[in-house]
Amino acid sequence: MRSQLRVRRGQGLVEFVLIMPILLLLFFGIIEFARAWNIRHVITDAAREGARNLAVAKWQGMTGTEVRDSVGAVVGRAMTASHLDAADATVEIFPCDDPTCQSPDLHERGLPARVTITYPYELGLVRILLGWAIQDGHVDINTTFVMRNE
Repeated sequence: MRSQLRVRRGQGLVEFVLIMPILLLLFFGIIEFARAWNIRHVITDAAREGARNLAVAKWQGMTGTEVRDSVGAVVGRAMTASHLDAADATVEIFPCDDPTCQSPDLHERGLPARVTITYPYELGLVRILLGWAIQDGHVDINTTFVMRNE
C-alpha cells in the first residue's frame, strides 16, 4: 500500500503544470478584454460628445474645416481626460451625412451628423501567448455616433 502512495506523489504537480498555460491564457485574456472594453466606452463617449457638439452648435459663418477642427478638439479633450492619446485616433466628422444633404460641409437642420472614431489597441500579454494567431499585435476599435442636427 505504501509503495502505491509513493508512485502518485507528483501527480498533482504534473496535472497543475498541464493546466496552468490554459489558466494563464484565460486570466490574461479577461484582462485584455476588460482593457479593450474600457477603451471602447471611452471613444464612444468621446464620439457622443463630438456629435452632440456638432448637432447643437451654431456653425453659421464657419467653413467645414473650421467645424471639423472645433469638434475634433472636443473629441480630443474627451479622450485625453480618460488618458488616451487622441493623436493615435482617427476621427471622421460629417456635419451632414444623408443622401438628401446638399453638401457634407453644411449643417442642415433635421439631417443626421456623424462622428466616427477608430482607435488602435495594442495587445499585451495575450499577443505573447498567442503570437502565432495574432500577426501584428493590434486591433482597431471602432465606434460611430449619429445625432440629428438641431
